[in-house]
Order: sequence, then C-alpha cells, then structure tokens
Amino acid sequence: MTTACVRRLKQVIADDVELWLIDLDAYAEHVSLDGLSAHEHARAGRMASEKDALRCLATRHVLRHVLATALGCSPRDLIVEPDESGKPRLISHAALQFNLSHSGRLCVIALSRRYSLGVDVEIIREITDADQLTHSLFTDDERREWSTVVSTRSDAAFLSCWTRKEACLKALGVGLAMRAAEIDAGAAECIRKVSVPLGKHRCSATVYTVAIECDAVAAVALATPEDAALARQFFSDRDACSSSVVSEIYARPRY
Repeated sequence: MTTACVRRLKQVIADDVELWLIDLDAYAEHVSLDGLSAHEHARAGRMASEKDALRCLATRHVLRHVLATALGCSPRDLIVEPDESGKPRLISHAALQFNLSHSGRLCVIALSRRYSLGVDVEIIREITDADQLTHSLFTDDERREWSTVVSTRSDAAFLSCWTRKEACLKALGVGLAMRAAEIDAGAAECIRKVSVPLGKHRCSATVYTVAIECDAVAAVALATPEDAALARQFFSDRDACSSSVVSEIYARPRY
C-alpha cells in the first residue's frame, strides 16, 4: 500500500498499532478514486469547494484500501458506518479497530486489533484567540504548560495539546458528550496515561504525540475496549439523565 503519497509512519506506539500518513492532494491526483458509494459521493458533493470534495473522496478511498490491505480482502467488501457517538467502525470486520483524522491536505489513519483508537492531526496555523480558548478548553495544568512555551511556538503548542485531547476523546468513543476541559492530556509532547473520572469509577487512555511533518502536529491515544465501553456507557447515562431532567422541567405546569 505504501506509495509516494501514502506511507506508514515508523514511530512505535504499541506492538499492533499501525499509523499511516496520507497526502490527500497527491493521492487524489495520482490515484483513480473508484469504487466509492453514491452516499460517499453525495457527501463529497456537499463540501464547500472542489478541493475539499476531492479530499473527502480521497479520504474515504484511501481508508478503504488501508483497511483492506490490513485485512487481506477487497475494499469493496468493507462496510464502514458510524456508531451511536459518530465514530466510524467496520461492520463486517469488527475485530480491527481504526480511527482517522484529516486537516487540509493531510490525513492520518491508525489501526489496531487490541485497542480502541483515537487520532487527530492539525495543520499548524495562527490561533488568534488562543488565550481565550485555553480558558474554556484546557485544564489549569494544561494552561500552565502551554503558557511556558515561547511565543513563536505558541500556536503549534496549542494545537499539539488540542490533538492530544481530541485523540483521547475519540479513543474513549465519547465524542462531544465529554467537554474538552474535563480531560487533562497535557501540553507537553510526552507519553501520558490520562485518567478520566466517571462518577465513582475511572477509566484511562494513553496518549502519544506523533512526529509527522514540520507544518503539522498529531497525536494518537489508546484505550482498552473495556475502558472505552465504560466511558461510553457513563456519558450515555449522564446525557439520558440530563435530557430526562430537562423534559421534566418543561413538562411542569406553568402558572
């Protein structure tokens, strides 16, 4: 599967974890984007520009081929659908876990048969309201770590911390149910076991900053299937409880 625009990253995360980096623009230019469904083409058609549409199609196409290579089957045999939290999953080969993220021309795909995965990539860009955002998105410890970075690297440091948080949220499969400020993934680019409180219980994910290109930052997080299931159940119950309380309030007679 390795080509000039699709390469496996050499960074070792865990024994059975694969990381792939794709240049979507080069992929769309050099690979025939055939075999995609009408739904995938319709989704691409809703993109804001032709470039975004091509990147969307390239993402779906390369994902199918990376997964098919790992499974030793045809890309056409694969069914990829979102779960209840919106995280994509394989329907017919559930033993293979995967996650992907894209930003601009870059896409990162992570595979594993042992872990629940989360991955995030961000092209480095100016974050004009970084200081304000850190107050709403970062924990106090993350904000202190971020504030020690020299100003010339503050945008990269902000996005690096964000990718680590996003990777953890995706690995646990909780999506937007958990606020970013509830998880402390750290701004420092080191391996970190992140503990997440779940009422009377806790779960965890291990997050790694991934070395890719000089103009981008990325992170991958690993969680056991048991921890991911525990987190999903907790936040599903919490959301259901919140919705029930809101419904009860609005159902009360008003005088």
